[in-house]
Amino acid sequence: MGRVWEYIYWRLPVGKRQFIDRANQMLEKVDGLKQTLESGIKNSYNHRNQLYEQMSRKIDGLSREVRKLHEENTRLERIVTHYHKQDMQMFWEEYRKEGEATIDAQKRFFLSLPKAQGINRNLQLLEKDLLRAFSEICEENQMEYWLYAGTLLGTVRHKGFIPWDDDIDTCMAREDIDRLKEILKNNEEYCLTVKYDAWGYCKQIRFGYKNSELPVFIDVFPFDWACLASRESWEANHRVKMELKAELSNEENALIREFRAAGCVDVDSVIGKQVAVIFDKYYNKLREDHVLCDKEEAEGFLFSFDSWNPCDDSNINAVSQFFPLQKLEFEGLTCNVPNQYMYILHELYGEDFYTFPCGEPHFIHADWKKNKKLLAEEVKKRVK
Repeated sequence: MGRVWEYIYWRLPVGKRQFIDRANQMLEKVDGLKQTLESGIKNSYNHRNQLYEQMSRKIDGLSREVRKLHEENTRLERIVTHYHKQDMQMFWEEYRKEGEATIDAQKRFFLSLPKAQGINRNLQLLEKDLLRAFSEICEENQMEYWLYAGTLLGTVRHKGFIPWDDDIDTCMAREDIDRLKEILKNNEEYCLTVKYDAWGYCKQIRFGYKNSELPVFIDVFPFDWACLASRESWEANHRVKMELKAELSNEENALIREFRAAGCVDVDSVIGKQVAVIFDKYYNKLREDHVLCDKEEAEGFLFSFDSWNPCDDSNINAVSQFFPLQKLEFEGLTCNVPNQYMYILHELYGEDFYTFPCGEPHFIHADWKKNKKLLAEEVKKRVK
């Protein structure tokens, strides 16, 4: 306290002096708290840096461990695949008849495998009924479809379902899927459902029965016409797919949070219409960048960027590899397959698809056991 202020202070009334003393005490406490806070912030900052360094070291250590595990997994996969191939060579050598080529023995073996039984067979029979109807509707309306992925493999190798398969994979050009949806709007027996899948980052398109209680469907995957059958076209298509995935993962966007909370939304729902704007943006980008084009101008054919990919294929297809479509038998039905279907299968599954799966479990699409009774009843009604 300065001399002038001290002179004034002692001449103030007692109440005023007490008020000033209290104010000064409070100021001292504030200064003390301020120093404590600054010290705490400083210590907290230092502690945060220490924690960050510790966590960084741990993360780096975990990253190294993950890399080692990936490397070890890759090494083990090579070993398993090597011995699997050796076992297969020995098996086929024992299985084939005298004078019979190995490929002929393989074909004979897979054609002789028994059909699925019980729930799985009932499911397959209802899917076959759907495929029959789907094929007839497409032909009546001059729309082209074809079998693809595991269903194409089953057609060539088994003349029907792979015994352990539980779905049917078909494909169509995008514009024909749009037409089919319109055609089926007033159909009393069948429908085409189109949903946006937040966790698959795709459109989920399925042909099924109008009766929603019957959980049976066939997948319909869209293809797009590409200006060129080139690696650049595939890369551009894949790049847009990754951009779409990134946008649909951004939960800072309220719409995306709502979409991901729903999981799957109908294309005609309120959220679906908003999400459609995002999907359309990327499709239009591919058109504007002259990656995609109309059918008449196309040299290539691409598995659509907005579809879930059953094979994660990266093959580049010329239009001539798909068209004109060929006909093959599937479970007694005559169905469309790509023009060069053997080439397509080699691209999807490798040169040797006449062999047993090596450690890759089949993806189960649903818990069909809870619908065991319903499936059995519907087979009796629908399958002749």
